[in-house]
Amino acid sequence: MRIPAVALAAACLAVLPLTGCASAGGVATPASAGAPSSAGPTTAASPAASGAAADLAGTTWRVREVDGETVRFDGTSVTVTAGDRSSTAAWTAQGDEVLVAPASASLAGGAPAAWLTEATRVARDGDGWALADASGRVTARLDPTGSASPAPTTPTTLLETAAPRSGVVDRPASALEGRWVVAGQAKAAITFTNGTWVATADCRSGAIGSRGAYRVLPGGRLLVLRTATPIRGCPVFDGAPPVRAGAITGIARAASFRIADGVLTLFDRAGTTLGALSRP
Repeated sequence: MRIPAVALAAACLAVLPLTGCASAGGVATPASAGAPSSAGPTTAASPAASGAAADLAGTTWRVREVDGETVRFDGTSVTVTAGDRSSTAAWTAQGDEVLVAPASASLAGGAPAAWLTEATRVARDGDGWALADASGRVTARLDPTGSASPAPTTPTTLLETAAPRSGVVDRPASALEGRWVVAGQAKAAITFTNGTWVATADCRSGAIGSRGAYRVLPGGRLLVLRTATPIRGCPVFDGAPPVRAGAITGIARAASFRIADGVLTLFDRAGTTLGALSRP
């Protein structure tokens, strides 16, 4: 018996627009930019000198290239502040590799700050940090602000480096691209296209469609962000529960992948299986 009720999933928007204070043409240090402060990193506990992006969680920095602009890194988000304006984007990392929600994920206002969204790697730079894009060009340098920064307010587990399972090997990004479906659920699928993923699902899958960004890393590792989940409604079924589409519901936690015999298996940072999909 089907109960005529409707369960609405609330809209979940993980990304807000970042301030467009940085110059659109990339990073060019202005003559007025101050020299790095001799003060230590601005966090309740100074980050280790490992150079891992996870060390940024719970720290606040001054953007050397943009006067009056600061950036605060939390466990799952990064906030840029300039005067009385501030905006937040989702971010994730493994080792020194980072992924920040892209400009296309903005919902309103100007484009996010290019120096942040174009960054793919971070490295220690004296008392601060340097952010660089895929070509190695430095997009911004971060200097201490000289004041304390609160500890992370959100979990930092999505900044940890993955421990890949057996069979997880180096694969080109092209191996992941295209449509992958959940067995027995033709409408439950994830399509990967040039750094953007879109998930679709029917009510029986137990998952809600969403979209986001991703990047394939060496060694079969992944950086994945969910940038939006649309509003949708599904009937509540009596009897057997819907088939669970774990690969779709857990996509934002995916940290490595394996492709074997036409099957894509996604794993989280601990190497736990999130779910499997196959080519249609």
